[in-house]
Amino acid sequence: MDTKEKIIKVSSKIFAKLGFSGVRIDALVKEIGINKATFYYHFKSKKEIFEVIVTENVQKLQNEIDKKLSVCKTPEEKIKGFIDVMFE
Repeated sequence: MDTKEKIIKVSSKIFAKLGFSGVRIDALVKEIGINKATFYYHFKSKKEIFEVIVTENVQKLQNEIDKKLSVCKTPEEKIKGFIDVMFE
């Protein structure tokens, strides 16, 4: 795993636990095991890393929904499939 991937992975867990306003860059880089310069080399701000994480997670969810619904034939199956993905 490269540094950028590690930043995203660890940051994702921390944002999920503390929320956007609860995350501080100092604590984040300490948890990741990098310095601030390395963080800012990959991301301009806390907002940017958060947006990347949200975008990636929404894309993963969309892919799962698309995959599930691709095999559904009726509207009822599609609704059930959508609900199944949302609550997995």
